Amino acid sequence: KKLYMKAEENPEDINDLQRLADSISEKLEEKEWAKKLYIKAESQAEDCGDFTSLAGSIHKNLGDKEWTKKLYLKAESKAEQINDFSDLADSIHDNLEDKEWATKLYKITETKCEAEEFSDLAVKIHGRLSDKEWAIKLFKITESKLEGGENDPGETLADSFRYFGDNISEILGDKKWAEKVYKKSEENATYKNELEYLAGSVLDHLEDEKWANLIEQKAEELEDDE
Repeated sequence: KKLYMKAEENPEDINDLQRLADSISEKLEEKEWAKKLYIKAESQAEDCGDFTSLAGSIHKNLGDKEWTKKLYLKAESKAEQINDFSDLADSIHDNLEDKEWATKLYKITETKCEAEEFSDLAVKIHGRLSDKEWAIKLFKITESKLEGGENDPGETLADSFRYFGDNISEILGDKKWAEKVYKKSEENATYKNELEYLAGSVLDHLEDEKWANLIEQKAEELEDDE
């Protein structure tokens, strides 16, 4: 308790305050002390992420749904980027179980999606809202974007197709669609590791050992990636 009191004297930022409040609530079970720190943290909150994270902590450790909702409303008023809306929707769905509000935010998220972000959103829509039709629509948009050469700048097109195929298999269980996407990955692969990872996906998701071996053989013909 003395160490917590000392830590309270010089918190560096809102994250320090929130972590301290979380720990005091969980370890000491001193809810009033934690509440005082959460109030102080709220006064320092600036962006959507601050309010969303704080709302999650207060819901978990204090169980105050009214305060949690107020913080989510503040978070929504600050939301600007795609991750703001997406993460806020996740948190509202998980903590308040408010599907209507979460759906509204996911729809805004969709308007801000680019390339593979549609696929990431589809995974959330299918998992949290159990809306298969909407998820399929988003997956089809992803496929169209990838076929047009639009993908995450941090990934190769082959890897993007493979990752997308994995999602199709895992989320929808659609092996035929996944197979079509994996073929696109193979067509665009130029590096050894792209083919090695693809062989693993084909084996894991399609259980097609013959095709996986052929891809492995093709990978062996290439030099190691620089």
